[in-house]
Amino acid sequence: MKYDLSTTLSREYDIAKCVVEILYGVFSRHPDLKFLISHFGGGMPFLKWRLLSSHQPEGWNLPEGLKGHGLTPRELKEWGLWDDFHNRFDKIYFDSAGFGGSMVVMRASVDGTRRDRITFGTDYPYEFRDAGDTREYIANVKSLDIPEEEKRNILGENVLRLFKMKR
Repeated sequence: MKYDLSTTLSREYDIAKCVVEILYGVFSRHPDLKFLISHFGGGMPFLKWRLLSSHQPEGWNLPEGLKGHGLTPRELKEWGLWDDFHNRFDKIYFDSAGFGGSMVVMRASVDGTRRDRITFGTDYPYEFRDAGDTREYIANVKSLDIPEEEKRNILGENVLRLFKMKR
């Protein structure tokens, strides 16, 4: 396929679209379901803030002048939409595969996503084919400027808790 769009953009779009379907379609009927979405949810560390600014679930009583427009953080908080969005979004777990070990994406994730919802992943053997790449990614996660416990959680403890497994 021209420009390899099926593996570069189309896959991530489909994953991100699934996150939106979960937020608005699934959680409204099944609020306690757990999801672990690959590839940081198709780039959710970046898209989350765009989704948040447009968060207007069905039936929300907003003035006509605000409906259908992106809202500022102040407006979202004033109308209770900020907390509603995070109550939904913060239920989802995301793995760190799909971006070739990019620490730019990992840093965006630890800065903008609940750290107890990030799980380590590599997309082996598609992106990581050599054990050295995995070791480097793990070392990079360990070098993040976040508490040691959160690093351990990202590197394994979060997924163990999600699946109720013991070490």
